[in-house]
Amino acid sequence: MAESLNFDDAPAETAPAGWILTMTGKGEPKWTVEAEPTAPSKPNVLKQSGRATFPLAIKSDTNIRNGFVEVKFKAVSGSEDRAA
Repeated sequence: MAESLNFDDAPAETAPAGWILTMTGKGEPKWTVEAEPTAPSKPNVLKQSGRATFPLAIKSDTNIRNGFVEVKFKAVSGSEDRAA
């Protein structure tokens, strides 16, 4: 059973409900839902704008067995690790 998730109904400038927003390493990540005109599904995206070694966003109620996850992301800054 396929499921698609987006942030289009989440209030802008807030952290999305149902996600664990954390990091490994050092720093202070800042995760918020933001309007983005280039979003794959308009109008919102999940944006990480803080500074942290490895910021993480984990969907808290996900259980996958014999499946996969596909994510679209856009790196807009950073020099050490621009990955998703």
